[in-house]
Amino acid sequence: MFKFAACIHFNLMAPYGERVFPLWLVGLVVGGASLMQLILDVPAGLILDKYGYRRFLGVTVVLFMVAAVFLVQGLTLMF
Repeated sequence: MFKFAACIHFNLMAPYGERVFPLWLVGLVVGGASLMQLILDVPAGLILDKYGYRRFLGVTVVLFMVAAVFLVQGLTLMF
């Protein structure tokens, strides 16, 4: 699922981004995101090995739920 989402993300980011920003800036943003992911993969792996994959999965599910609530609040007129 992660690879599928990453593929969609990187395939759609450039065409949609070029409508808003210059193409060279979109390239810098995509490259920067990949570099940041590469740098943060090692500490994430160490944290997962130290505290356990299942416990961290619970933490990230809660964080994604909070992010979804904030996203819904920003997209609707409810709040």
